[in-house]
Amino acid sequence: MEWPSDLQQVESDPAKVQAIRHDAVQEQPAPRAKRARPTTAPVAEEPLVQIETGKSATSAGGEKTPV
Repeated sequence: MEWPSDLQQVESDPAKVQAIRHDAVQEQPAPRAKRARPTTAPVAEEPLVQIETGKSATSAGGEKTPV
């Protein structure tokens, strides 16, 4: 194989490569902690109330009282 004049063929030292791989394994970050989910709000056991916000044809301008 012919190389251009400005390049050189270089081989890696196997001992140095192994040392770098060993250091990389030791430097791995710890796994991320699981996310703590917020607690759900308790469900109210009271009856629901319906509120009408629009004017109906039967209302004479007065306020309706909830039933």
